[in-house]
Amino acid sequence: MDSGDTLWHIAKLHMKDSLDTRQAVHDITQRNRLTSSEVKVGQALIIPADILP
Repeated sequence: MDSGDTLWHIAKLHMKDSLDTRQAVHDITQRNRLTSSEVKVGQALIIPADILP
């Protein structure tokens, strides 16, 4: 992750067009077992295959 990245931004970059961004953020949060939407510089996230185009 880079400075200034948010889960919302990451979800918008990687999700399929038909998916709601809130659902994509939720799916990423759940898949990575995150307790908050805070993303740290250098943090690696798993993007669930079901949100990808």
